Amino acid sequence: MKQSGAAACDRYAGGQSQWLYPRRQYQRYMTARAAYEEKIQAQFEEFTAEIEKLKEKAHAAKKQAEVDYADQIRDLETLRKDLEKQLETLRASGDEAWGEVQIGIDKATGELKRALDRALVKLKGL
Repeated sequence: MKQSGAAACDRYAGGQSQWLYPRRQYQRYMTARAAYEEKIQAQFEEFTAEIEKLKEKAHAAKKQAEVDYADQIRDLETLRKDLEKQLETLRASGDEAWGEVQIGIDKATGELKRALDRALVKLKGL
């Protein structure tokens, strides 16, 4: 039976007194994962706040601007929801799979950041 995480650290290799995975290596791995998760959560919250600010500015602008930005804001919210799903997947992923999940999250984060930057540049022109 294949074990992961702390259980793998506590299992002996072939009955010998050597660890299969050095405990320090596992702790560094988990620290990196936790730091990455915190970073993505902070970015998610920042994106959410920026989208809300964009909504307020668009609403305060001319009615036509509000209509123009409604689609763009809807697209931003869709991208934000995609990132939220990726973050939930990260939290639910096993130790072996989180590296693969990280690739998807990095892509979703980049897409949302670029879209948000474009929307903010457009809004400054109002």
